[in-house]
Amino acid sequence: MKAHARSQGLKLKQTDRGVLEALTRRGRESVRVLKRARVLQLLSEGWTVVGTAEAVGVTQTTVRTLRRRYRDEGLNAALHERPRPGCNGPG
Repeated sequence: MKAHARSQGLKLKQTDRGVLEALTRRGRESVRVLKRARVLQLLSEGWTVVGTAEAVGVTQTTVRTLRRRYRDEGLNAALHERPRPGCNGPG
């Protein structure tokens, strides 16, 4: 299901595209990381935010956040969560 509405899209760097393909092919990452990788792939193929969110099973806010984080901070920041404040691990 390729969305036909206008999309802001996402242009992936060639090296990032290869990393995402390897990640999704191997499937040895957490489900969260795999879903984030798939979101970035679909956006780069021209899918809309709505279509991507429905296809991957995430919210539209998540799709927009990942797109912005990739553009602003790069692939690693888009795929992996930042440490949350006040979380010092098991205590």
